[in-house]
Amino acid sequence: MGWKQYSELRDFVRMKQDEAVAAGMSGSLNSPHMAALRTFQEKKKAELALEYPQWAEQERDFTRSSRRMKAVVEGFAAGLQDPQLLQRPSSVHLIDYFELRMFVQRQLQARDAAGGSDDIGANSNEDLQTFWEMKKEEMGMRPQFSPLYDRFFERDRLDRESFVQDDAFEGLL
Repeated sequence: MGWKQYSELRDFVRMKQDEAVAAGMSGSLNSPHMAALRTFQEKKKAELALEYPQWAEQERDFTRSSRRMKAVVEGFAAGLQDPQLLQRPSSVHLIDYFELRMFVQRQLQARDAAGGSDDIGANSNEDLQTFWEMKKEEMGMRPQFSPLYDRFFERDRLDRESFVQDDAFEGLL
């Protein structure tokens, strides 16, 4: 129930973000005009944590663990090898998400190989981090993908500990 209600909250927030975009404003929750919505979301999330402590524990654990994110990504990569799973409407969006993720991961690795950093939070990678967060958030607004996004990918920080093998999605991307 916690994940269901969290998805409903995120759908409401996305609707408000869409309204802002339609009015010609930024839909980013980091925009000053969206501060009230961001505060509302944080308040409701805290209420959910009180009502559903098991959900909160799972959500917090997921947020903290890069290893867990890597396992989730690898699990989805393996699952997408199943032809039946590829028939699901959400699979198209999953593949789009992983194409984005692998693009940014490869960019970070190329920068590291050139003497820079593969840390997405490094100042030298601010452009990639902004791109990653913006595109990731756009994908999270897709109705057929948002439940998966909310549960598994919203907190994907794409840090080096969560990088997957370059061929993890072979034949899919």
